[in-house]
Amino acid sequence: IADLKSLTSVDSSAIVEVAEMNSTEVVEGIEAVAVRIAQQVLAKRGFALDIPSRAASNQIYVPELDRIVLGNKRGQRNFLNVKESRKAAITTRVLQLLYSVL
Repeated sequence: IADLKSLTSVDSSAIVEVAEMNSTEVVEGIEAVAVRIAQQVLAKRGFALDIPSRAASNQIYVPELDRIVLGNKRGQRNFLNVKESRKAAITTRVLQLLYSVL
């Protein structure tokens, strides 16, 4: 269950802020991720995606916003790791689908 904290007690550097972006900014962000993946693959390192953790220990409830926000803990989805390769492939496919829609 998410921790209960007031808006003033939450350190802004300890939470993930989701910014509203227009379609051009989203496309540019997806292209930047694709370039990083290509660079990792060309360097023969496979590829890894940096993903915010959605674990219960990383969730903070802010009553003033009536929202649960994510903390700053992050994890990696490494394509070369057998346990994580399926999730990395799915995440990459979602990026591809979003890119094609935009």
